[in-house]
Amino acid sequence: MKTFKKSMAIILSILMLLSVMTVAGISASAADEDNATDTSVTEATEVTEATEASSETEPTEASSETEPTEPPTQMEPRSAYYVVGSVELFGTSWGDTPHDPANSMELKDDGIYYLTLENVAAGNYSFKVIDTIKGSITWHPDGMGNDGKVSVTEDGSSVTFAYKPGELAGVVAVNEVPTYPAPTTPTEPESEPEQVENTTAPIKLGGVADVIFTSNVDKTTVTTKYDTSRDRTFTVKYDLRTAEKLLNGQGTLSYNRQQLKLVSFSMPNIPNAVFNTELADRVEFNFTDCQNLYDFTTTKTFIEATFEFMTASPTYVNLSFEELNGTGKDGDVAYVTDGAVVTAFGLSTKASAPTPAPTSALKLNYTKVTKKAGQSFTLAVKNQPKGTKLSFSSSKKNVAVVSSNGKVSALTKGNATISVKIKSGSKTVKTLTCKVTVSNNPKIKPAKTLTVKKGKTGTIKITGKAKAVKNVYKVNNKKIAKVTSNTSAEKVKVKGLKVGSTTLTLKVNNKAFKVKVKVK
Repeated sequence: MKTFKKSMAIILSILMLLSVMTVAGISASAADEDNATDTSVTEATEVTEATEASSETEPTEASSETEPTEPPTQMEPRSAYYVVGSVELFGTSWGDTPHDPANSMELKDDGIYYLTLENVAAGNYSFKVIDTIKGSITWHPDGMGNDGKVSVTEDGSSVTFAYKPGELAGVVAVNEVPTYPAPTTPTEPESEPEQVENTTAPIKLGGVADVIFTSNVDKTTVTTKYDTSRDRTFTVKYDLRTAEKLLNGQGTLSYNRQQLKLVSFSMPNIPNAVFNTELADRVEFNFTDCQNLYDFTTTKTFIEATFEFMTASPTYVNLSFEELNGTGKDGDVAYVTDGAVVTAFGLSTKASAPTPAPTSALKLNYTKVTKKAGQSFTLAVKNQPKGTKLSFSSSKKNVAVVSSNGKVSALTKGNATISVKIKSGSKTVKTLTCKVTVSNNPKIKPAKTLTVKKGKTGTIKITGKAKAVKNVYKVNNKKIAKVTSNTSAEKVKVKGLKVGSTTLTLKVNNKAFKVKVKVK
């Protein structure tokens, strides 16, 4: 930590010297003067300030302006400094009261203010420095200003902000490695090369990243998961199949540059292709050959690209065609549309893509249930892998039925087994079962005879009725009586039409009941 603070102080000194040189208007020729070259880095600020004050046309104004600049040698500052920004990082946003003691910067003996945050989660954060008297302070003189950014790539990191008043010189470090300003080739301390090497070391990643591969040819979308602590790189292949041989075309492979870095790009089956991999967030390509057509009538690799993970965040890779031309049977050029298919899939160069959770971890929330007729419950799979689907079925639909979302309805007395298949595409990963016992049958009242007057309506009440199942009824003599209620209701209304008697057969939850209907 001692070496780290020393490095921070050196970087701050360099920034201060560059800032003062710019203000003083020192040119390249003036830099050769003896009084400038003999000044050390630590004394440069005071000497330059004296020169600047003497060069002013009105010395009284120059001396009055030295107070708000707050020289770095001032041990008792006239104001306090706080770091604010993203709520996730600081607990307070720019619009809130910024003077939170937890975010205050502490003045050390080297004249530099420090604030270190521990156990910071991976993410991209915004920040700026607040002066209790002046208000907002520009953190860096070359453009970051109040819009400062800090990127953390590993959970549990430490983030340090160092600030030296007066010259607006600042350093941001993650895990004691400065991220701003960018390290340059050092001329002073021997420890500086180590900083350059550290900043170029491989980023430590951890977590599962979703990579979405898309294409605008047939709206293909494929999502693949990668364990970024293990799969540092991955290769995506876009396979193409066309109805005609290709004559020429052009398009773009775009990607999220904040999360991915392009390692390699090729079009293995189009030797005359021209492409530009120097663009920041995309590769533009084109090809044409009027003599040797490119045969993609059978599926072949069209584009192959390898990327390196920069963060463990969700990201995307997208292939889009601006033009894709082929030749028809008569030799004329035609736009290839019918039969054009692009299939995207990702392959890790270090290991296979992460496998789903072990099948032993897949469990149902219920494995054995007893219910009365008319009652219901819903099955769910614990630890269900993302991207999988569930398929439900019942061994005895007259005892219990199950919907597509796992809701089980008890119908009539008996036993049934509900099977749940966990599917990845067309492949069944695992089948789980739940045994269901229905303890009784639904009941109707009156159970045997319903008597109604001609022109009037009688009611049959049903208990233990599953709402998901409709009643089925049949009247033997429709001239004597008819059913007038909704067939899925728990009350069945019967209207008497003609004096006499007939039989009503009513199925409730697939169980049949016969009721004699008398009309007086």
